[in-house]
Amino acid sequence: MEGCQALAGCLEFDQLYPELLDLLLAALGRTRGLALFSRDSVSKDMAVALRGFSEGDSSQISQLVVADDGTIMPGKGGVHIQSQDPLCEALRMQGIDVESVLVIESSRTSEPAGLVAVLQDGLPFGEGDLERAAIVSRHARIALENATVYASAKEH
Repeated sequence: MEGCQALAGCLEFDQLYPELLDLLLAALGRTRGLALFSRDSVSKDMAVALRGFSEGDSSQISQLVVADDGTIMPGKGGVHIQSQDPLCEALRMQGIDVESVLVIESSRTSEPAGLVAVLQDGLPFGEGDLERAAIVSRHARIALENATVYASAKEH
């Protein structure tokens, strides 16, 4: 819960999503994860934040995000575990070992698209992981709303 308070101070998406990724990794006791997000609501430029990957894997994932045609972020929203989805398949095609990922996904149309995914890495996700991720997700939703309002105020 204390870590979630740090999200409230993040008003830029470039700052918010990496902070969210770090928070989720710590909450789940994992080391590898990624955040994919639109830099703002106007441009569709995608950015990526990576944790726990080698330099080579990081480069491949970054190239994957740049080349994505919009299939990696399906827009389901919420917190879920997935293993046979476009994100996992794309990572596997890059040679990255992925069993499953726990995902927090933004689905509101008023906010730029984004997701944070934590890799299973040999330790199956359980109900406790989903509960912790749901708590983080609730705080993230508020932080995303704040960042969206802030971005809108800066534009006007």
